[in-house]
Amino acid sequence: KTFTILVSRPIGTQGSAKQVMLEWLQAFLPSCWVTNFTRDWSNGIFLLALINEIKAGLVPTMDRLYPSNKDSNCTLAIRTASTHLKIPPILIPEDLSSNSIDELSIITYLSYFCKPAEAMLLKWVRDTAPYTRVSNFSSDWSNGLTLAAIVEACFPGTFPDWRQLRPEEGAENVARIFAAVKTRLGVVPNMTAEELASGKVEDLKVMAYILRIRNGRLQTQSVGVSASGPGLSSATVGKQTHFTINTAGPGQLHIDAQDSKGTKVTFSLTELRNSILVRYTPQYIGELIFDILWSNQPIANSPFIVKVLDSDSIRIIDLESHPTFIHTNQPIRLDIDTSRSGHGFVTAFFSYSDSKRNVFVKSTSDGGKVSLAYTPVTPGEAMLRLFWNNEELSHLAVHYTVVDHSSYKVVSYPEKRLYCTFDSAQFCIKSIGAPLNHLQMTAICGDVQIPIGFRMIDGKVGYASFVPTLSGKFRVEVVCAGQLVEGSPFLVQVSDPSKCVVKTHFPKYMSIGEAHEFTVSTKDAGEGEIEFMCHDGRKVEENFCTTLVQNLDSMQHLFVTPLNEGEFSVGLTFCNTFIGGSPFTLLTCNPTQCMMISRYENATVGLPVEFVITVPSPLLKPVVKATGKTAHYNVTVTTADDISYKANFLPWEVGRHEVAITYGSYHIPGSPVVFNVNPQSGGAYTATGAGLQSALTGVPSKFYILTRVPGLLENGNLSVSVRGVINKVEGRVRMRDNADGTYSVAYLIHENGAYLISVQVGGQHIIGSPFRLTATLGPQANKCRIYGSALDDEAILTVGRPIEFSVDTTGAGSGKLTVKAIGPQGKEAKVFLAKNQKSAVYDIKLDPLTSGKHRVSVKWTDVHVPGSPFLLKIWPGIDPSKCRAYGPGLQDGVVGRLYQFTIETRHAGAGVLVVHLRGVKNAFKISMKPADETDRRTLIAQYEPQAPGDYLISILWSDQHIPGSPFKVRIEDQVQDAERFPDKKRAGGGLATPLHSQVDLSAHVEDDEGEQEDPRRKSRLTRMFSKSEKSKPANSTMPNFSRSSMRSNSVTSTSMTSRPTSTTAQQIASSQRMLVVSHRDSEGTDTGVSSSPQRMLVVSHRDSE
Repeated sequence: KTFTILVSRPIGTQGSAKQVMLEWLQAFLPSCWVTNFTRDWSNGIFLLALINEIKAGLVPTMDRLYPSNKDSNCTLAIRTASTHLKIPPILIPEDLSSNSIDELSIITYLSYFCKPAEAMLLKWVRDTAPYTRVSNFSSDWSNGLTLAAIVEACFPGTFPDWRQLRPEEGAENVARIFAAVKTRLGVVPNMTAEELASGKVEDLKVMAYILRIRNGRLQTQSVGVSASGPGLSSATVGKQTHFTINTAGPGQLHIDAQDSKGTKVTFSLTELRNSILVRYTPQYIGELIFDILWSNQPIANSPFIVKVLDSDSIRIIDLESHPTFIHTNQPIRLDIDTSRSGHGFVTAFFSYSDSKRNVFVKSTSDGGKVSLAYTPVTPGEAMLRLFWNNEELSHLAVHYTVVDHSSYKVVSYPEKRLYCTFDSAQFCIKSIGAPLNHLQMTAICGDVQIPIGFRMIDGKVGYASFVPTLSGKFRVEVVCAGQLVEGSPFLVQVSDPSKCVVKTHFPKYMSIGEAHEFTVSTKDAGEGEIEFMCHDGRKVEENFCTTLVQNLDSMQHLFVTPLNEGEFSVGLTFCNTFIGGSPFTLLTCNPTQCMMISRYENATVGLPVEFVITVPSPLLKPVVKATGKTAHYNVTVTTADDISYKANFLPWEVGRHEVAITYGSYHIPGSPVVFNVNPQSGGAYTATGAGLQSALTGVPSKFYILTRVPGLLENGNLSVSVRGVINKVEGRVRMRDNADGTYSVAYLIHENGAYLISVQVGGQHIIGSPFRLTATLGPQANKCRIYGSALDDEAILTVGRPIEFSVDTTGAGSGKLTVKAIGPQGKEAKVFLAKNQKSAVYDIKLDPLTSGKHRVSVKWTDVHVPGSPFLLKIWPGIDPSKCRAYGPGLQDGVVGRLYQFTIETRHAGAGVLVVHLRGVKNAFKISMKPADETDRRTLIAQYEPQAPGDYLISILWSDQHIPGSPFKVRIEDQVQDAERFPDKKRAGGGLATPLHSQVDLSAHVEDDEGEQEDPRRKSRLTRMFSKSEKSKPANSTMPNFSRSSMRSNSVTSTSMTSRPTSTTAQQIASSQRMLVVSHRDSEGTDTGVSSSPQRMLVVSHRDSE
């Protein structure tokens, strides 16, 4: 049971419980020197003294007690404690008075006295320092304030500045108090400052220390000896300081210097006349305690507490995000962290560069943080100056630009009501005395923000412009220090004609008086109306009647009716921009004024059918098609005069025939004409047809035999033979009775040469028999050969650029070449064929309408040639108008600053990016890198100009300038334009890295005039940058090119189609593609190259020569 009580109230956690209890009893009973827990308690006097100390007057006979009356003393003590202090009598008097009682029993019994003793001492503390709130002897003493208050209340002057102590600096406070109590009272602390500041120290230890202070006495000080100097009030880490001790007569000096952690402080002494100079250099922030004794007596005001500060550790909180470009009446708020600088105070002043007046800035302190607040009312350049204990912190000075947004006004707005993408929208801004370079301007549409360029005319007027890249309403904001200026914001409506989708085809012909409907989807194009425009300068309203109908689903229907006949260059426009392949050539005609003369109701086989067609204008030639039951005739149309044509054909088939006459794809009145073709009268037999005039080997040839006698085949009276004149080869012949007095004949021969066709009826030749013809070599598709750049595995084919290849039909005989290219969703590409006049080679050009895989079929007289069909991968078309470049690097600047600009090619298709720089020689170089590793179609270019002058930065996408290119940049001298260009570095950096995988790499070299170089030089360059299958180190270097091998300072990029042919090429290539940033001086010498995989880009710099 006794052991359980001890555990439930632990007496000590550091050292033994016995020692802690003993120290407390010694402090509580200063008149009784307690040394043990056995014999000192056996006579009962110490126990009665403890009871009387807890509650005075309980033992009135205290001074008349005798040690010899042990039993009566012990009985009185146990009974009094039980009655008045409610201490349980766990011991009997006989046990307590015996000499054989054990220590544990005594300690256990005495532990019950701790609680009433604690209550008594708490009451004394509250009475002594009534302004403190104390409820325990542990956590309530951790900040040192209560302890300092007790010391000062008991011994005034010992710790007079205790109210200035900071509660958060508990350990430092306690250390100062311990040092002062030790010096002035001679009381040595029984714990460390950290233990008391932790709030977890044992109650008995704190009670013992408080009791010793209560019982303490001030020690005598040395008279006439004093110390003074800056080193006794404050000091700075790492800076030497000093103080002087003024002595009076002979004596011995002793200085004990230590910091709040008990670490000794090194100092030096220099003896002067009647004084001693003390020097020291503090190493850490906090407090130093100098205990100065003269002849073993403390001098006046000893110990001295010195505050050690560290101004270098003071910092402004979140200075990076603190705005320094502000407007008038905008509050400035700054928080300063002084938690690691020691004790001190901050003062601040706000001053303008053009005035010597300093305005005091109010501050508030909260522990280790100082808050500053000030509201400037005057515009200008200003600075916030900070002081720590009257020492200026120049490294923490904050520079401000204070502006007044009411000094600016937007005085003119973009002229157009509606803009198209990549049109430049311009507006004007005027200022009243304030610099224009204080403005920030943005054009925002949804999540897209477009930069705005600015050009100052003088110090008061400037013009701003931006190039929108998407459709929508752009909110243009002109801001000065976060405040919108007068006239801002305003809206600019932008439409994108490229987003219009034409749903109907463009006709080649239109009939006067007949309306044609054009349907266009403008869903993604923005606001605007479809219009029908003439591209040749003629007025639309004089030649066409147009009607526009708009639906709620963003579909626009334009009905166009021609009024006059003629040839026009016309097209559909959206916001004055041609769309959907416009402009196109249109022929308007009036087929109702055409007429067919010499109409036929009947015709005769073998006799020509002739007629005349009159037209209202020589602009168009009528088209005539004649067909029979199975026959399709070649109709010959010749010009009779300006407005009439003669047409004729030779029918060989009996029966119903039809002649269709169209004028501009429209039937003329009476077309088609229907008539009958009758057999010839009498017994004459004739033959007609193309097979009697020419033949091809391997291809069946046909002709017709015209009689009025059926059944000639059945009775064997009709015979046909085909025989070679020289080779005597017989052709195979087949005949068929058409049961109308005509016979169809087909024959097949396999060798070329001269042939005779014999047609006999009843053993007699018919009129014209035998017929003589020459057979030529027929089509042999296996002899054809396809070749060309489009079939190259390294070729990058794009929509909008013709895809070219050739078909060589040499030795393939006579035949017809047909080419078809079918793309995604069955969309067929346009095909253009052109035969070489001097050879049997056909040049083919494909114009795909969409990107994706296309299946190309090449047939020679309906038979696939070798290699056909094959697939071509078509990439999206090149559209430089979809590129955009923006950023401060494309605006005027100053020498020595780092500038950057951004180039976006995301929606421009596959192409080659080339950047030309023209200006002062060796002025600067441009480096490039992707803005994001996941988006290599957005590049960041940067440069640092070294010489003033005018420069042209040309940005080309596949040899075409992007919108805004070339950009004019003026670089001014930094000193002359210090006010116009504030001193702010611009971010950016890094070497170029790979472009998007769709970037074209067609090899070409341009000379200084932009002409193509010699093809042999191109081939050398191609081999030099040829493809490598193995990855090479990224730091591979580029060989130098002299002027003799390359006249140009501008190299675009080169295709890489074969393995390296030299060690140099192997060093250059890294993987399949590489990127090169090449800087060339006027002598053609490379000054810097970097490479990386995937693609090659050459950014060239061209000097003024």
